[in-house]
This record gives sequence, structure tokens and C-alpha cells, in this order.
Amino acid sequence: MRRLHGAENARLKNQFKTQEDDREYLIKQLVAAKKDNARLREDLNVSREDVAALQAEAEQLRIQNAFYEQDAAAAAEGRAAAVQSVQPLAVSLSSEKLGVSVALIGGHESMAARTGAASPRASEGIDFGGGDVDAMVASAMGGGGSLAATGGTASLEAENRYRDLILRLKKLLDAERKAVRTLRAQLNTELSARSEAEMFLRRAIEDAKIDL
Repeated sequence: MRRLHGAENARLKNQFKTQEDDREYLIKQLVAAKKDNARLREDLNVSREDVAALQAEAEQLRIQNAFYEQDAAAAAEGRAAAVQSVQPLAVSLSSEKLGVSVALIGGHESMAARTGAASPRASEGIDFGGGDVDAMVASAMGGGGSLAATGGTASLEAENRYRDLILRLKKLLDAERKAVRTLRAQLNTELSARSEAEMFLRRAIEDAKIDL
């Protein structure tokens, strides 16, 4: 009888020791899991700060893009205004030349009437300063167009530089956002796996407590 009790007592002691060892092992695993969770939370906070910084940078880029677009619109308006300002000048020049030609024709006709002879310039066509009115108008329009082109070239180059800069900044921002999304997905996966392991450890500890 004593032998039976002694054997049973030894078996229970061995079982208790085994459960204690398992319990100690599970506690160590739980502590390690908590440390990993703390480290992952810190990584998550750092990632959130990075995301906030990227969002702030994106906002600054958006504001810069708005300024660039305004400058481009102003440059386009400047080119249009230059062309429009040249057109009235050409019309004014043509009108002045036309007035001079009419006055000259009238003077020649009156002189011809007094002398009784036809004016050779009136009969052959008057050359007003080396060309007719249409040629003068075309010359004035061409000169105005060259001024507009000269003034618009610098604005067009600046606009192209702004557009290239905007495209490069957008590509950089898209790459940073993609990297942040990838990091966030990996972090969520690790947190989910750690949470499941922690849950299993807690269940194992509860089962060990019940057995004790």
C-alpha cells in the first residue's frame, strides 16, 4: 500500500514538475512576445510619423504646384496680351499710313488741276515710303509677332521647367507612398501573427493552471 502511494506520489511530483517547466517556458515566451509587440508598436509609431511627414511634404508640393500653375497661367496670359497689344499697333500704323496716302493723293490731284497736267505718281501709283499699305500692315504685324514670340519664349521655357519639376516631384511622392503602404502591410501582418501566438500562449497558461 505504501509502495502504491509512494509511486503515485512520485508520478504526481514528476507531473507537477513537468507542468511547472511548461509554465515557465510559456511565461518566457509570453514575455518575449510582449517585447516583440512593444518593438513593433515603436516601429508603427515611427511609420506613422513618416507618413505624417510625407503628408506634410505632399501638402507643400501641392501648394508649390498651385503656384507653378498660377505662374504658367500668368505667362500664357502675358503671351496673349502681347499679341493683342501688337494688333492695335499694326492697325494704327496702317491707318496713319492710309491717312498720309490720302493726303498725298489729294495734294497731287489739286496740283494737277491747277497745272492742267496729270501727276505721274497719281497715274502710276504712289510709293509711300518704300511699299504699299498692305505691305506696311504685314510688316507691322510681323514685327509685333516677333515681339510676342520673344517675350513668350522665356515664359514657355519657365513653364516647361515647372512642369518637369512637378512630374519629378509627383513620381517621388508616389514612390514614397508605395514604400509606406508596403511597410504598413508588413507591420500589420507581423502584428496579427504575434497576436495569434500570444493568444495561444495565454490559452496554454490557462490550461496549465487548470491542470494544477
